[in-house]
Amino acid sequence: MKKKKVGGASLVTLTPAEELAVKGEILMSEGKTKEGVALVRQAADMGDAGAQNNMGYYYSMGTGVRQSYKQAVIWYKRAAKSGDAVAMKNLAQCYSAGTGVDQDYEKAFKWFSLSAELGDVTAQINLGCCYYYGEGTESDPTEAVRWFRKAAMQGHAAAQTNLATCYYDGLGVDQNLPLAVEWFKLAAEQGDMESQFRLGVCFFYGLGTDVNKEEALVWYQKAAAQEEPRSQFALGRYYEKGIVVKRNKKKALFWYQKAADQGHEDAIEKCRRLIPSEEE
Repeated sequence: MKKKKVGGASLVTLTPAEELAVKGEILMSEGKTKEGVALVRQAADMGDAGAQNNMGYYYSMGTGVRQSYKQAVIWYKRAAKSGDAVAMKNLAQCYSAGTGVDQDYEKAFKWFSLSAELGDVTAQINLGCCYYYGEGTESDPTEAVRWFRKAAMQGHAAAQTNLATCYYDGLGVDQNLPLAVEWFKLAAEQGDMESQFRLGVCFFYGLGTDVNKEEALVWYQKAAAQEEPRSQFALGRYYEKGIVVKRNKKKALFWYQKAADQGHEDAIEKCRRLIPSEEE
């Protein structure tokens, strides 16, 4: 992509490879997948990094080509070596999962690092996880928090949850429950299931905030609707005990059963106790 001055104004012009890639994407949006992929491949062969990354994606998904994870890795490598941050992240994910290439956490760490430094938000959270769990590098909770924060500040819900968890546990940062609640809430409002559950816990027990069992109920319900088993168990307890709702054994059993179906051990035990009384 180049800039050209016309009458004092700077206009963006596309390189021939970029023009081909754009035309290919337009054809694909019109349902002409094979024709579109052919143009993107031409652009990729001409060295366009974005097109090379797209070819990697097409091979990984089997879009317009026969699915081949090995071919996907080949294209991701070409694009990554050309400086494409998204391709670096995609290549890192392949190394991390062992998809189309031998699993190699050190190489995954390398490419996540390069992509994260270029601002890719998904790479930043993955890099944080590398430091958090010590995958491909030594465990460094402080560095994990730094990268979780970078991604969280860009609005990434999972990063906000991870950052909140660090504040909650005091890992890599001084424990700060009120700050944990703030970050859990930001992620929960975006629909993050884990944060919705954790926020319910905070409000139920008054951790980093005032006790508010009505508010806790709201967040447990949101997480339970996404099949989060601990929240489903919590709803069962609400109805069994009559916590800010009318006691209702059938509703309690419903939610305990939902959690039990996902292997929640306490819920399984609750079902064993309640089912006989329902049948009497």
